[in-house]
Amino acid sequence: MRCARLGPVRLDYVVPTILGFALLAADPLPAAAHARPPSLNSLLFDRNDPDHIVAQSTWGMAVTRDGGASWQWMCAAVLGVDPRLSDPPMIIGTEGRVLAATFEGLLASDPEGCEWDFFSDALSDTWVVDLEIDPTSATTFLAVATDTRNQDRLYRSIDEGRTWNQWGPSHDEVLMDRVIVAPSDPTRVYISADIPAVPARRTFVLRSDDGGRTHERLEFAGLEPDEHVLRIRAVDPSDAAVLYAAVIHDDPLIGARRLVRSEDGGETFANELREDGLGDVVISDDGGTVFTASRLGGVFRSDDGGMTFERVHANLPVACLALHDDALYACVDDRMAGYALARSMDRGVSWEPLLRLNEIQEMLPCPTCSDVGIECPAWLPDVAFDLGFDPGFPIELDADGGVGLPRDAGLPPECGGPEPPGCTCAAAPVSTARWPLALAWVALVRAWRRGRGQARSRGVGAHGVGCVR
Repeated sequence: MRCARLGPVRLDYVVPTILGFALLAADPLPAAAHARPPSLNSLLFDRNDPDHIVAQSTWGMAVTRDGGASWQWMCAAVLGVDPRLSDPPMIIGTEGRVLAATFEGLLASDPEGCEWDFFSDALSDTWVVDLEIDPTSATTFLAVATDTRNQDRLYRSIDEGRTWNQWGPSHDEVLMDRVIVAPSDPTRVYISADIPAVPARRTFVLRSDDGGRTHERLEFAGLEPDEHVLRIRAVDPSDAAVLYAAVIHDDPLIGARRLVRSEDGGETFANELREDGLGDVVISDDGGTVFTASRLGGVFRSDDGGMTFERVHANLPVACLALHDDALYACVDDRMAGYALARSMDRGVSWEPLLRLNEIQEMLPCPTCSDVGIECPAWLPDVAFDLGFDPGFPIELDADGGVGLPRDAGLPPECGGPEPPGCTCAAAPVSTARWPLALAWVALVRAWRRGRGQARSRGVGAHGVGCVR
């Protein structure tokens, strides 16, 4: 059980945050206690329990155990991340455990989601950048991890994340990012990568034909002015050579501006769709139908295997897409659409609202002395403010409008804490005045690592002192 501590700032997660600030500045909508508009950011469906769905969110997580009839919230402090900025990648294992990739390592929950701890020594105290489940083996996971100083590595687990081994070469120049296993051929693995060179960044697809043990570097030469990186989004379930990638613009308000498609395993790409703010790509099992959407508004569908796209919904602001049981699901901007989760049964043309944020009012039911039971009650005012429900008492926001750093919940007396309640092993809340120092420290580390003048784009970290008991 861990005391609350300040999590990392990741620059790849700063993009949606900056976008949120811009939207708030342009449209006088209600403020958010976590400094960005509240939203669901990704959907995870438990392959062994159709009623268990997890949505990663700006405040932590939203969870349902009854197929969406009711939802409960969990705070980000349980994961040790800063809810203002961090959206850690997550997966669900066969036992219903949720695994989260964080700056401090790989965290895993118990099946109920109440207790969280570092699942493996190999991926603790290291920055886990991404997670992937082998689509042909439910117990085989891949992870991209970095020590933030010297090398990036791919790791593999064949026991649902309990033990991990380095899988493939270390990279001391190339920064690895997203990892995806081809659904039709588990020996084909793709990894997004780049070199933050000065003056021009170089971006790559790392391709493996032996499950990730060796990597062939394929450089993407199609960057246009004001673009800086390629990020793999999806692989065709029926053809391991067909993959989709987003080209990211320098302007975080634009984000992904182009969706490109490769038919030769990443050696060449062609422009297929140009639209600001493009996000997830999801593909039908036969590869014939492809969906993507923009967080700025619009749902797009291809009926010819990704060769051409049409806009099938004009302005739905989508933060995530998922295909499940022949239905298309979307995380939606609740402030603009009036709902946060929706489902389409007609291939993206019309959408049925499934959830509004103010309907997520109950905290995940956990024992008082569990990680969730200790950490999350202190976050109730912030979560209630963000989601728009009445917590049953007046909400007193901080002087800065509720944008506070993670607070130390402390151990209650019934859980072994002192009287009065408090956790003496944790440091005092970290002042925001220390963030410039943290940013400068990371920039120096990155410059030392690369011998170059550009910091790594994936993020920086600053931590308070925590405790383990």
